[in-house]
This record gives sequence, C-alpha cells and structure tokens, in this order.
Amino acid sequence: MVPSWNITFTSKTSSSLSIRWPNFPLNVPLQQFLVIYTKQKSNVSLVFQVSKRYTTHYTGRILKGYELYAVKVIAIMSNVGNVTYSTEAAFTRTDEGGKRQKVLSFG
Repeated sequence: MVPSWNITFTSKTSSSLSIRWPNFPLNVPLQQFLVIYTKQKSNVSLVFQVSKRYTTHYTGRILKGYELYAVKVIAIMSNVGNVTYSTEAAFTRTDEGGKRQKVLSFG
C-alpha cells in the first residue's frame, strides 16, 4: 500500500461509482491499473482494468443500488512479475435509486 496515494469519489448513481486518484507517486514503470469494487458483507468484488496506463479516473458500472462498497486502485509494475501497489480502500454507498416510497392515504 502506498500511504500518500488515495482515491476520492467524484460522483455516484444507483449503479455506478466514479473515482479519481493522483498520479502514481513512485518513480517506477507501470503496466496498468486495476480498480476493485468490493461489495461489503458479501465479499463479492468487481475488478475493472483501466484501459490507459496514465489515466487517473474511472467509473465502475453495473453496481447494485444502495450498497456499501470498498474501492481501491491497484498499480501493476511493468517488467517485474507480481509486484503491485495499492491505494487504501475508500468506502461509500451507491445511491438508492428505483426504490419507491409507499404513499398512505386516509379516507
């Protein structure tokens, strides 16, 4: 884990969470980033490969509404096998969306 390398949430819907992170702080060649969304209390994770090596943002889609997720970014070094660095996990909940409230009428 790289302590000074953190993510922030930039937007959310009932099925997506957008994040941003600063440039990777270590001077090492990177091969790719992975973004991991882990649904809490179920240990189900969605892993997304970031398409460009120097990207500093990502939106994870196909998430469940009103669920708490732990999100982190993994940096994979190039030219070195199995060496990775990660951000600390950040936690947030997707929006509720689609949930109807009952309207009571008294007559």
